[in-house]
Amino acid sequence: MSALLTLDGLTVRVGTTTLLEDISLTVEGGDLVVLLGPNGAGKSTLLRSILGLMHRTEGTVRVDDRSVDSLGGAERARCLGWLPQHGLVTEPLTVQHFIAAARFRFSESRSSALRASSMALDEVGVGPLADRTLDTLSGGEAQKVALAALVAQDASIFLLDEPGNHLDPSHQFELYGWIGRQWSNGRTVVCATHDINLLGHIATSDRIDGVRVVGLSGGKIQFESTFGDVDLNDHLHDLFQVPFRSLEVAGRRYLIPVPGDGEGGN
Repeated sequence: MSALLTLDGLTVRVGTTTLLEDISLTVEGGDLVVLLGPNGAGKSTLLRSILGLMHRTEGTVRVDDRSVDSLGGAERARCLGWLPQHGLVTEPLTVQHFIAAARFRFSESRSSALRASSMALDEVGVGPLADRTLDTLSGGEAQKVALAALVAQDASIFLLDEPGNHLDPSHQFELYGWIGRQWSNGRTVVCATHDINLLGHIATSDRIDGVRVVGLSGGKIQFESTFGDVDLNDHLHDLFQVPFRSLEVAGRRYLIPVPGDGEGGN
């Protein structure tokens, strides 16, 4: 069986600057892959390259064993759903109609699209925003509406770029728990973040070995591991240049940066 997503030797250069270099990664159906790295590591560029929004200098991106370049708009929307760091629409369009538009890949009536829109808004917990216009939303509200659009699109792979952006801590915890439930239900997820502490809300301790962690820095893959790996602290120390300690709270693992601590710890 072919992998759902395959990157082979992916390299992106802009002028004399190399943004990504020789990235090779395989994502199987049902995987949860977390891209970790400091600001400027190349995480967003990698997601945009998967989507075909960045020109590749070298290498290939294949989705369902097809080059992403060969996919038309509806087919790409069936395979890849994207939650960017920043919302792309600020027009006075109602939230419900914006969510319904995310269903463009489906052959369905307008009433069916609107029903699906309402269901997606309810799933994310923002049903009361349905009649609001996009230009009146706060940053946190806009992020949740963008998430509802992703739910309505129902793509095979969710590509999430710093999904906790604009959310307060309680809503960040809720969001990462939702990501974990999507994964538990069989969704394939690739999530870019530099907020390591939030990973503890994705999986309970009995599932942490299933969370794949890929460390990026300087546009290169620095390591591949799992969230349960005892050596992950050391990998993160090298990646962020800050020591880390592991804590377990209520059956969940947390990795805490400890500035000035000379040991990574476990």
